[in-house]
Amino acid sequence: MWSAKRTILILTLICAVVVPVCSAKAILRRTKEKNPTAFELLDKYAETQDRLQSIILKSEYREAKSCYRIEAGTVFYSFCSQELRYDGKRICVRANHWGQLTLQINAPKQQPQYVSTLWDGKTKYQYIIGSASVKEKVKGYNPSGTCSIYQPIKRNQTETTLSCSDVHIFGYFRGDRERFDTILRKANSVKVLKKMEKVNGSDCFVIVADTKYGKYKIWLDPNHGYHIAKAVVERGPGDFVQATNYTHLKGTKDAHIIQNTRFKKFDGIWIPIESTFIRNTKYPKDDWCKNRSHKKVTEVILHPDHEALSSFVPDDIKNGAKVRISGANGKYRYTWQDGQVVDEKGRKVDYKSKKTKK
Repeated sequence: MWSAKRTILILTLICAVVVPVCSAKAILRRTKEKNPTAFELLDKYAETQDRLQSIILKSEYREAKSCYRIEAGTVFYSFCSQELRYDGKRICVRANHWGQLTLQINAPKQQPQYVSTLWDGKTKYQYIIGSASVKEKVKGYNPSGTCSIYQPIKRNQTETTLSCSDVHIFGYFRGDRERFDTILRKANSVKVLKKMEKVNGSDCFVIVADTKYGKYKIWLDPNHGYHIAKAVVERGPGDFVQATNYTHLKGTKDAHIIQNTRFKKFDGIWIPIESTFIRNTKYPKDDWCKNRSHKKVTEVILHPDHEALSSFVPDDIKNGAKVRISGANGKYRYTWQDGQVVDEKGRKVDYKSKKTKK
């Protein structure tokens, strides 16, 4: 009897030690099996983007650019302050640029070049006022600026505008018309690396993909809304560029890099507010260009009343601005006056009903 009791006691003690160990191993095994797939991570990223479909962003950035073909590699430094308004379908970007903008244009901060792009869902407006500091050097300089109007347009212009604005926030890389998660869903191959990697102290999932647009390597940060913490996109010969509908030629290489990203929470939503961007391009015949810019968000407004703010109305175009309408021989034949386009006799031009082509 005593022997039986002792045996039961020993078995109980063994189970007390072994079962937790076994359970821990089982939990680890199940955890390993439940590591997210690439598509699950892309879903997480899409969920975060769904929360940024109505926003106003103010930001500033500085850029250093050098090209072999321009002044044999002389570095140009330029600066920008920008405001972006976006409601998921419409977008307006207004920016002031100064510094060495081109080989001929060095604009002071007090006399910047103004550039705005507006897509109201039907019509696209591109408006530019050149820096007043170069009015004596530019033939046909107009102090009220010039405006190009594209209407109608079948293709949605939101993606094109975003790809030139806030890749670290919205996920559109320059040259792409689709957000990176959409591109990766159609990739030739896509996978998540087994080991997470630290980026700025945060463990990130690493997705690698081979697509018709190039090779993508994206670090998504689960601690900061699954936003992009780091990215490397490489394109080479044969890779297709959506924005310009051409394929990279032999001898061409293009690398886009995002790094040093910092996040901040607004109304419970994580937003990348600071990043460094690097773009290195090699062209045939040993021509090359190098860009390095640093962008910082200075103000965020979530879910603004865009209608009350007239966010998507071309109210920044000055009277007297020269206007061209797509399909009208590419010439500035018209003038902007009191919110309307008029011809040389002052008659209103109903450009929205014109059958023009981009």
